[in-house]
Amino acid sequence: MLGIKDFQIMRALYDHKTFTRAARALNISQPALSRHLQILENKVGGEMFTRKRGGSTPTDLGRSIIEMGVNVLLQIEKIYATVEEIRGRQTSDISISTGFRVAEAFLADACARAITEMPQTRIKLKMMEWAEVQNDVLERTSSFGLVHLPGQTMDSTLNVEKLDEQPAHWFVRPGHPLASCRNLTLQSVLSFPWLSASQVPPDALSPIMEARSMAGSLSNVHAAFPAIVNSSPAFAFRITKQSDAVIGCSVAAALDELRQGGLVALPMPRATWQSLKPGIVSLKAKALTISEMQLIQLIRAASRKAHEEALSWCAENGILV
Repeated sequence: MLGIKDFQIMRALYDHKTFTRAARALNISQPALSRHLQILENKVGGEMFTRKRGGSTPTDLGRSIIEMGVNVLLQIEKIYATVEEIRGRQTSDISISTGFRVAEAFLADACARAITEMPQTRIKLKMMEWAEVQNDVLERTSSFGLVHLPGQTMDSTLNVEKLDEQPAHWFVRPGHPLASCRNLTLQSVLSFPWLSASQVPPDALSPIMEARSMAGSLSNVHAAFPAIVNSSPAFAFRITKQSDAVIGCSVAAALDELRQGGLVALPMPRATWQSLKPGIVSLKAKALTISEMQLIQLIRAASRKAHEEALSWCAENGILV
């Protein structure tokens, strides 16, 4: 008879694809994992995984058992999570991996609400480059992740939920030489010092590089491109307010600075390719706890609010697509 441990072994190998990663996720040694799998295959009377250099692939027998086993584990995890939360057990932890730009657009609002609405939950934020979030979730070191979706090929073992698109624009300090210009072009903007994230999404990189190439014919083009590479908008705002730098980021992240007069938007149309297109990624094979689902609800609400406030601000200030 198969037990819970057997199903956990199968799921870990299926999710992580290699014995090394699966053993790490289960917190056991690789030899112990191999022995357990051999015993399991003896129980069912056949090979469950094909071992290859690039990883382990389930056989037809293994795939059919895994599909049933995942459903069993999901129900068991839900039962455990529900019992723990009903009993009001000690503080629960939710670990979120997220890119800087997503976090600073709307995640802070969701976390602020969670302090009041989820007092028994401790939230651990892991800030990283957007392209690294997926692997962190696959490694099961985070409950779920927040990413910028374009330009990424998502693993088939992940659930992907799109959130509200966050409009973005170019911002500078008040009194910047470009602030009063009309008929601005992207080439003119990128002739000034540009503060860039360390990983620019592919859909945005192409028009930026093309415009910068065309800016080469302009006079007084800033030599370093980008001038500074840094992923945190909050840090970049401080630099922008003290220099002739320009920064492109979501309106939501810049909204407080815009309302207080620390930054101004450049008088040019808003480019749709600049928009932040966030999403939530989580493992299909891992049931979300009640607390995790509650936090995701707060994140959805914060994303919607940020989207609506950004569009309203753009309309009020004549910034159109």
